[in-house]
Parts: sequence; structure tokens; C-alpha cells
Amino acid sequence: MMARKTAIAVLLLAGMAWGADSPGFLEKLFGPKPDTSGGAKEGNFTILLHICRGTGMSHIEEAKLYKANTEKYAGWDNLFIVHKEDHSLLFWGRYARLDDAQPNLKKAKEYLTPAKIKVYAKAIVVPLPGKEEVGPPEWNLDNTDPNYVYTVLVAEFHDVLGYRDFAFQYCKYLRGEGRLAFYRHTATGSVVTIGLFKKAAITDTSKDGKTTRTINDPAITALFRQFPKLAVNGREDKVAVVDPKTNQVVIDPKTKLPRKIAAPSYLTVIPREKAPNAAATKPRAADSLGHPQPGKASGDAAGPGGSAGGSAGAGSSRRN
Repeated sequence: MMARKTAIAVLLLAGMAWGADSPGFLEKLFGPKPDTSGGAKEGNFTILLHICRGTGMSHIEEAKLYKANTEKYAGWDNLFIVHKEDHSLLFWGRYARLDDAQPNLKKAKEYLTPAKIKVYAKAIVVPLPGKEEVGPPEWNLDNTDPNYVYTVLVAEFHDVLGYRDFAFQYCKYLRGEGRLAFYRHTATGSVVTIGLFKKAAITDTSKDGKTTRTINDPAITALFRQFPKLAVNGREDKVAVVDPKTNQVVIDPKTKLPRKIAAPSYLTVIPREKAPNAAATKPRAADSLGHPQPGKASGDAAGPGGSAGGSAGAGSSRRN
């Protein structure tokens, strides 16, 4: 009780010093009133409602249609669109704090269209466009020399607050260890990779509908040995084992459930939208760099991509 009285006295004294009867006193004392409308003047966050890639129309027209229909049927204000080269992003509102966005995020996830579809069930809170970049540009995978085609993906961060900073900090740590590490941020996640490799670094041979991968650069093999497991949000990720002969998920005879192993780090094509290999590097769901087929070994071919050849250095040979 005494502590509470003391706290009140402190507030009153602060009010006297500050001017309790002055305009904006309570805002000065307790901070600005939370604005959950999405119309904050000083926004740091927004809600990513949908990524439009163009379905039967251009992604630009698709995004405009989503925005117009949402304004019409949901009655939401403060919707805005950001256009990229091959997709458009539909956002809702500007929020000063993460907590301010939660009421509208809940509303977005539960919203039903006239056709009774939860079209925004996967909506997430993200940094406001223009405030999302974390990390020096020279460490950004998108800014690497286009003569390099491949890199080894060792970590993914998504669905966690501050995923960009986590990726940057891990990249910084790896750089401190002498690794040639890079980060890549997207609207919904970040990845960390090591090394840059040219076309001749691997050879993919196709026969009878199957692709066999030969690794020509020992630096890639060394990275697989030093980073055998893919870190997802700082933890080991489990994936189902696939029988290479039948291409079916292996079922554990005891548990009757899919057998799982730790997801491995893997070689991936560096996404370059304007490069000849662009069609093979389009991001998959969640805007990641793609993921190897479940249960595949690190050196297995994990999708399209020609062969890749000299390396720009995979980092030191230090074992972790």
C-alpha cells in the first residue's frame, strides 16, 4: 500500500513539474494512446494480407482487384499495395507498435469473403516497407556478383518476431568466423547462406527421368560436412524421409507415422529475377529460396537448375 501511495505521489509531482493541466499531459506521462486503426502517422509495422503473383491476370491487376473487393465487402480503410517486378503485396494499415496491429490481424485472419472463404487466414505482421532492411548491403545475397549461380543455404528464419535481425546476427557471427556468409530478406522470412559458386561447381545428369548430381567443388562438400543440418529459427527441423526408389514417404513400422530426420543444409540457386535462370529460381511458398525434397541428401538435386563452377570461397575450413 505504501509503495502504491509513493508511486501516486511521484506521478502527481511529475504532473506538477510537467503541467498536469497542459494539453497532452497524459500522453507525455504515459506515452501516446495506442492506435489500432491502422492509420498511425508514425508507422513501423503493417499487416501483409496477400502476395499476388498473377492468376489469370497480371499481378498488378490482381492486387488492385483484391484491394477493391476488400474495401467494398470488408469496409476496411488504410489498405495499400506495393508492386515488385514479379508480384504485388497487399498491406493493411500502419502501426507504431506490434501490439497495435493485433486487433486488425485477428480480424483479417477471421474475415470471410461473400463466398465464405478465409482469404487472409495467413496474414502476418511485418515491418513497414522501407523499414525492413537489416544488414549491410554488401552482405545481401541479392547484391552478389551475377556470375555466381549457387550458394549453400544453412539457416531459415520465419514466423518469429525480428526474423530479419536474427538472420543478420547469424550472418554477422558467421562472418566473424571467417565464413563468406550472406542474408536474404523477403516479406515473410529471411535466410542465411554460405559461399558463392559458379556454374561448373556441380553437374546434373538426367537419365530415365532421374537427376544425378555430381559435386565438382570440394568447398561445397566441406560445407555440407561442417553444416550438416538446416537451422530453422535457430533449431533443428525435422522432415519426412522419402524412399528414392518409390518417391514415397517412408512409414515407421512401429509408430505407423512418417519417419523423420533432421533437414539438411542444401545447395540452392541464387534467385536472380533478370538472369537466364530466373524461371528456375522463383521463390516457392513463403517466399523462401525453396527447399530440398523431404529426406533428400544435401548433394541431391532438389529441383531445376542447371549445373553451377569455381567458388568465391566458402569460408574458412574451421569445423563448428
